Order: sequence, then C-alpha cells, then structure tokens
Amino acid sequence: MNADAIAALQSIQQLLHILIAMVGLGVAVAVTRLFFVTRAAIRQTRDEAFRVMAEHYLDKGDYLSLATHSRDTLKTYPNNSRALWYLAKAQIALGETDDAGLILTRLLSIEPTWLSNHTQPLLDQIEPKSN
Repeated sequence: MNADAIAALQSIQQLLHILIAMVGLGVAVAVTRLFFVTRAAIRQTRDEAFRVMAEHYLDKGDYLSLATHSRDTLKTYPNNSRALWYLAKAQIALGETDDAGLILTRLLSIEPTWLSNHTQPLLDQIEPKSN
C-alpha cells in the first residue's frame, strides 16, 4: 500500500472513532433524558395518588387517617408540600392547632408562593382575626 492510501485509511479510522463517540454521547444524552422524564412521571403519579387518597379522607371527615397518610408520606419525602398542607388541615380539624401552626410555618419556608391561596386560609382558622 502506498502512503496516500494509508493516510486515507487513518483519516477514515479517526472519523469512525469520532462518529462512535458522537453516537455514544447521543445515547448517553437520550438515556439521561429518559431517566429524568421517567422520574418526573413517577413523581407526578405518586403525588396524584397521595392527593386522591388525602381528598378521600378529607371528604369522609376521617382526619386521623388523613394525618396518618400525610405523616407516612413525610417519612419518605419530608419536604412534600402537599403532605404538609394536608397534615396541617387534619391537625386543625383535630384541634391540634399548635402543631398545625408549626407545620404551616415549615410549609411556608418550602413554598412561599402558597401563602395567599393555600397557607393563609389555614392560618386564619388557627388565629382568627380580631375585630
């Protein structure tokens, strides 16, 4: 083989290595993207399952089960905003207003944007406004 043919084959070999690296990188990106999409879908499904069960207990007026359900979720996911909110709601209904206040304070540190729509209405139940 002459020198030109060897140089051409070496160039092709280098291009193949680059192509293989690019394909490998593309696969790694696709797998990473799939991981995050799957994780988000699982989280959304888990959160929706929690919410459905919590609403069931709330509709039945079963505040003890709602509190237990919320605490069980918080054992695994201590900053789960929905679990904190439902726990505070159950505690208010059960007359555990001091504990509910602590939970709502914690919730506000995690979800400050929830104040007007979610947290303040519960705080108002704990500390009614004076006339």
